[in-house]
Amino acid sequence: MNNLIEWLRRSFVDSSLSIAGTEINFLNLVAALIFLGVCIYIARLVRRLLDRFITKLQFQPNLKTQVLWLMSLTIVLLGLLGGLAIIGIDLTILGRLFTYSIMLGQTRFSLSSLVLFAAVIVGAVLLSRYLRVILRDRLLPPFQLPENSQFLILRAIDIGVIALGVLLALNLTGLSLSSIMVVVGGLGIGIGFGLQNIASNLVSGLILLFERPIRVGDRVTVGETLGIVRAINIRSTVLVTPDNINMIVPNSHFVSETITNWTYGDRVIRIKIPVGVAYGSDTALVQKTLLEIAQNHPDVLQGPIAPVPAVTEPMVRFIRFGNSSLDFELVAWVPDVQYRIKVISELHFMIDQGFREKGIVIAFPQMDVHLDYAEKNGGLKGSHARSIPDVTQAS
Repeated sequence: MNNLIEWLRRSFVDSSLSIAGTEINFLNLVAALIFLGVCIYIARLVRRLLDRFITKLQFQPNLKTQVLWLMSLTIVLLGLLGGLAIIGIDLTILGRLFTYSIMLGQTRFSLSSLVLFAAVIVGAVLLSRYLRVILRDRLLPPFQLPENSQFLILRAIDIGVIALGVLLALNLTGLSLSSIMVVVGGLGIGIGFGLQNIASNLVSGLILLFERPIRVGDRVTVGETLGIVRAINIRSTVLVTPDNINMIVPNSHFVSETITNWTYGDRVIRIKIPVGVAYGSDTALVQKTLLEIAQNHPDVLQGPIAPVPAVTEPMVRFIRFGNSSLDFELVAWVPDVQYRIKVISELHFMIDQGFREKGIVIAFPQMDVHLDYAEKNGGLKGSHARSIPDVTQAS
């Protein structure tokens, strides 16, 4: 028995393995692994407790995940350093590594200063997101501000906190602002030539945020695409189409191109529905029928409203004597641009049904073909056709 104990002592206590000048024995290694395991368990426990606490604060899911991951990583890293100390590895080597510095110009940089710089930037980003959540969910709702005003306030706070974080991080690393301006000035020419589009989009983003030709929630048409503005970022704007497709549009497009903003001043809009009826139709009956249809639709405004004095009751215009039709136009106002397509479609159905009930014929394409026969030759001399395009179909 004594021999066994002596063998175990020699094998696991007295014997050691030399790694990089450090003698490591089995017991120290086991103790280090146990300490690291305890730290991992503590990290999981702290993660659960923080998860409950952060859930009560109503953090965004991605922000909560980042905070929990950062806290767990910090505890595990401390456990790893403690394990290395238990083994007997000299941690002053890491200290010398972190404090070793090099000179760049008139500023001395070290690994610790770079780590501090990154930590301050990450902290500023997390703080800006937390402030946005608190403002959006708790502080701003009682004021009942418009959606675009809330977005502008949140965006300004986001940019301001991150900018302050960058300035603080630069100050902690010892880099003076004058040196930064020299570097930026040196890179300015290259950036101006190589990143013209990006610089244009950045400037356009600032114009959109402060001049506000478009706002969050506006209904705009870009090219042939209709969409609702979901977010205005520094470089691009996010549009959501009626098919729930997200479009990423560069900001310069909104500044340099002509964009239709259906809700820039107000949301009231006028619609026009062209209708063509056959020659010989009772024009008075056509006018009366169209007016009755517009007056019976619940989403059609029947007179002026306070925000928009130009609103009138529905009217019917006799446009022209067409090639094969009498062309009319039904003009009506709707209270919101989002009802535009719906109301036009419903009025088309109602016009078709109403005309059928009143016996009014909607014009359709016609073609007249004339054949000339030569009596002497007993054959076909010539033929010609006249096509009348259909310009009267309601759309």
